[in-house]
Amino acid sequence: ALRQLVLQRAVSEVEQQLQEYMRENHIEGWETSEKVLVLLDGTPASEVAIRRAWRLAHAFDAELLAAYPISILKVQGTTHLLTVAMDLNAQLRPLPSGQLLEDLVRIIREENVAHVTLIRQPTGLRDRLRRSLADGLLDRLPHLDIHLVSAH
Repeated sequence: ALRQLVLQRAVSEVEQQLQEYMRENHIEGWETSEKVLVLLDGTPASEVAIRRAWRLAHAFDAELLAAYPISILKVQGTTHLLTVAMDLNAQLRPLPSGQLLEDLVRIIREENVAHVTLIRQPTGLRDRLRRSLADGLLDRLPHLDIHLVSAH
């Protein structure tokens, strides 16, 4: 047990040093450890998304982060959703600025996230002409793996 604790500590220190080096030298897309981020939007599909992201994180033996716009705190059921996320050991990350794409890119870069789980919203013809959040993320972070969860 002691050997295992020492090994975990050494891995953690090496990972921290590598992340600092990557930040100092502006290196992106090189994974130090697996991290999964899920975007919660306050809809009923958010609970499905957090559970799917948890399964993904569990499969990769990764950390789970749950990001949410602070504007959803006023939506009924958000407290339950955040409780589910905490029960699944997700680290909560509020998105304060209202600039969803910019906030997500910042967190993904800071945390060196490899996988993002998003809820795919049903689209009409007008929506198909606009770029999706997933497209915006991939334009800015081409190394990212995006997993879409159906809203239905």
